[in-house]
Amino acid sequence: MNCRPLLSAAVVAMLLLAPLGCKEVSEAFVHIDNGHHAAIAVYVDDVFAGEISPGHSRRLTLPLGEHHFRVLSAGQPVYDTIHHLDSGNRPYRTPVYVLNPDGNNRYCEVEMATNAFEPDAFSADHSKVTLVNHWPEREPDLTSDDRTIRARYQRLTQHAIAHPQRPFFKIKRADFFFGPLPSAVLSNDDLFNSPSALTRVSARVHKTIIDAKEIESPSEQDLERLEKAVNAAVRSVPIRSEH
Repeated sequence: MNCRPLLSAAVVAMLLLAPLGCKEVSEAFVHIDNGHHAAIAVYVDDVFAGEISPGHSRRLTLPLGEHHFRVLSAGQPVYDTIHHLDSGNRPYRTPVYVLNPDGNNRYCEVEMATNAFEPDAFSADHSKVTLVNHWPEREPDLTSDDRTIRARYQRLTQHAIAHPQRPFFKIKRADFFFGPLPSAVLSNDDLFNSPSALTRVSARVHKTIIDAKEIESPSEQDLERLEKAVNAAVRSVPIRSEH
């Protein structure tokens, strides 16, 4: 049996799957965010990586693979765990992680388009398309107001992602982390390609956004509650003026 055609086809398939000019990443970013009441000293693989003041963060660049994270405050252990850093199913994009050693902070990724959460952004046409995709004809008695509420509610749950409260997690899509967001990026009116930011949020805002995913038939009160929470999350992102 001549295996050359099969080998050639396999090589061509591999070339087509790999982005042109791209190289698989070998490093990961880890943001160490200090929610502790005092400064922390960070060690990675028993090497001192720096001291971080309360309410501040620092980004580390580390090779993919297993690393031992040890965090001390005033000589006392705050965190001591081994984590494996990997690129998952996105080998051409640098993975980003957050380590909040004491687990005190709560985080949300939010879309930052200036008109993403305004009522005018949810037209009747958008509502119909969303309903076809996500709410088939199982509830024909829905009113027009019900459909509008559901469409707006679903859109908000897609544009605000609250991470479960745990000390170490991987970022899904955020473009900006902790530092002030350049005001220039907010001029983008494309709701589907707007910049996103990771931000610290209050326990109440975090719980509202987390719980929203479990509500299948939102009421007007549910929508108002979620809108307030998402707007609070967006407002918590610091903006840097370009002037």
